[in-house]
Amino acid sequence: MHGHFENPWTHRKYERVWIFVIGDFFAISHQILFYFILHSVVHDYLEVIKEPIDLSTIEKRIRQDNHYKSRKMLFADLMLMVNNCKLYNDENSTYVQCAVNLEKYLGRLFHDVVSPSGKSA
Repeated sequence: MHGHFENPWTHRKYERVWIFVIGDFFAISHQILFYFILHSVVHDYLEVIKEPIDLSTIEKRIRQDNHYKSRKMLFADLMLMVNNCKLYNDENSTYVQCAVNLEKYLGRLFHDVVSPSGKSA
């Protein structure tokens, strides 16, 4: 069929990646550090973080089946979440330590889209 191709990154394939990310994330850290931003608790979050994202938003995007066109796009959102955590929280906090661990894990999981410098290729 001309003009038709199967998108190799359907939501089903992303869901498999999602299961690995979430499963290993909870294995790395016993705390849900990035899931919800409670604006009633952190009033200045949106003043500091200009592009907020959390796991529930990423999961919704995966289930939309048309948001993520590549693994690189999914990796970018996950790293945005990690970098937001590192930016907002004190560098010596448990939150940042867990973000660093998640960053390392994501680098291994998405090795095919990460350049040798550690940035998205």
